[in-house]
Amino acid sequence: MNYTDLVPLRDAKDDPEIGRFLRTRDSLYWHIRRRQVNGLGKARAIFKGPDGEWWINKPAYFRWFTQGLETDTEI
Repeated sequence: MNYTDLVPLRDAKDDPEIGRFLRTRDSLYWHIRRRQVNGLGKARAIFKGPDGEWWINKPAYFRWFTQGLETDTEI
């Protein structure tokens, strides 16, 4: 595991990669509360660490965030 792929929730909004996907930290908290329903927990994109803080696994979060998006390669 690459530890640079992990960001604590408190720093998510300021992270240059995660931050551009978040409108507010409250929206991420909503995703966390609904993680069993929305698949975020199953994707292992977010977890509570031994320190009691929520952590985001950036690659897993991006896969979860973009799942189901189709790209149109024909222009």
